[in-house]
Amino acid sequence: MKKLSKKELATVVGGPEIRVGPGS
Repeated sequence: MKKLSKKELATVVGGPEIRVGPGS
């Protein structure tokens, strides 16, 4: 399993809601 950044980890854990927030 590759090491994820905190932003990527938030995307995995939080799903699309977080992805369209800080991820954008």
